[in-house]
Amino acid sequence: MTHAWEARRDIPVLMPIKGQVLAGAVAGSIATPVVSLTGATAGALALPLGNIIIPKGMLVPGRSMIAISGLVTRVGANATASLNIRLGINNSTTDNVVSTVSLAATTNIHRRFQDEVYVGSKTGYTTLGVLAIPGSTASAASDKTTHFDTNEDNYVSLDISAANASDAFHLIGLQVRIF
Repeated sequence: MTHAWEARRDIPVLMPIKGQVLAGAVAGSIATPVVSLTGATAGALALPLGNIIIPKGMLVPGRSMIAISGLVTRVGANATASLNIRLGINNSTTDNVVSTVSLAATTNIHRRFQDEVYVGSKTGYTTLGVLAIPGSTASAASDKTTHFDTNEDNYVSLDISAANASDAFHLIGLQVRIF
């Protein structure tokens, strides 16, 4: 990873050049997860230091790509649940869903996710969601044009929905990179 920076007159903040920037990362283990959600049918996976922030001006329309990857596990097999990966300016469940990962009703299941977001305009991006490499499927990509602005701080957040309160969900790790 390079830490070279380019100062541009048309952008009020420094941005990465010829490389990538680690916007944020957290790591735990199966025995000691970063954060857990238990006893609830829905809720945020609230990171210890807050959700990962992508500072205003860091994303350049037509040039930037965001990679979001991580690992979750669930304990309990009472019902299928969903993990929502979100990106937006609201830092809440009102932000756009980058992808939704289905968590089968299987105890001790581990689920990896890796998402790509292409910043096409000041207020919009295209997300590829979860798609194997190499791979293809119909309607994998979608445009998001609300709750996003490169001139404001944007947040990456995670939440669980449609779960059974008897199951537990654990975040083992999360990483957000900007290219």
